[in-house]
Amino acid sequence: MRLGLGTVQFGMPYGVSNNTGQPSLEEVRSILQVAASEGIKVLDTAASYGSSEEALGDAIVPGQSFSIVTKTPKFEAGLAPAGKAHLLTTTFHQSLLKLKRERVYGLLAHDPNDLINDDAPSVFAEMQKLKQAGLVSKLGVTVYTASQIDAVVERFAIDLVQVPVNVLDQRLIKSGHIAALKSAGIEVHARSLFLQGLLLIPPDDAPEYFSPITPRLTEFHQAARDQGLSAIHAALGFVLQNTQVDACIVGVNSAAELREIIAASKCVPGGAADFSSLACDDERFVNPARWVMHPQGQK
Repeated sequence: MRLGLGTVQFGMPYGVSNNTGQPSLEEVRSILQVAASEGIKVLDTAASYGSSEEALGDAIVPGQSFSIVTKTPKFEAGLAPAGKAHLLTTTFHQSLLKLKRERVYGLLAHDPNDLINDDAPSVFAEMQKLKQAGLVSKLGVTVYTASQIDAVVERFAIDLVQVPVNVLDQRLIKSGHIAALKSAGIEVHARSLFLQGLLLIPPDDAPEYFSPITPRLTEFHQAARDQGLSAIHAALGFVLQNTQVDACIVGVNSAAELREIIAASKCVPGGAADFSSLACDDERFVNPARWVMHPQGQK
């Protein structure tokens, strides 16, 4: 199963199409039960995702074997390298306590700039200490752009990169960066498959902020209908058909939503649809961190 489960929703209301808010702990348990029974392994979380780590720690039951990926904390401007190292390690151990785990599968730099700026060597060295201690299996980074991938890979031997990929955001496919990462033996996790749910709602119901790309959204939904597919089928199929992606991270607010996504993933069309005309390079629309109308868009 190449689907992975994003868990930011477990810790805070999240997503442009989220009308239900944060799921209850009981619902989180139901979601994880469905995930475990269907062979989903990767759970993506972060220290900054509200109470997500605590929810996972409380909801995961014995016998559920998940590979948990968490992330480094946000560093305040002006914090010295030693201070960053201390905060990183302290936050990581707090994450283990919240998750009720002795170790995790992955630790990603949540802000790619932390592995690009002048303090990057000390930050990565601290991450390496955690790996050498057997507390984490794979180190990496979550990125937004090709230039960030280039800057990090040039400096550090990383194991895992989380990238945005969807029918609108095709930048890292077209630039060849996903293929290059895979060729280098670096694990690739794709996020934003549904662009926070934007791709799944009727174009006319999208917030006014997205009016400049309404024609693209309309074309996507029409293309899906022409193939006899739902928007979920079409959006999932676009990413799942890329065999260079190791895990496709999806976020849900309910077990019912996860079941729908899993069902769609099992009947992805054999022939890849041509969505090249939908590609958008404008970060104002493909990068949720730039969405002015959605201040918690940082992923």
